[in-house]
Amino acid sequence: MPEEQEEYITIQAAAETIGVKRASLYYYINMLRIDTHQFLFDNHAYLKKEDVELIREAKSTPWKLGLVKQKRGRKKKAQGSN
Repeated sequence: MPEEQEEYITIQAAAETIGVKRASLYYYINMLRIDTHQFLFDNHAYLKKEDVELIREAKSTPWKLGLVKQKRGRKKKAQGSN
């Protein structure tokens, strides 16, 4: 029984599909720990199409994936301390 082949898309095409610049796409790739792929005789980097959809979801609804940054604020002084 033949294995189902993965579908891949170039980094440039993925960035255009999602509507971000390549630098932003690499930010999402690093934050979500997604692997890029290269093939013999081809200098382009590729993403799995399912990973592109994950990035699109992370971009539009980051709270669904738990991608919430803690807001940094000033520390409050304890009452009565000088």
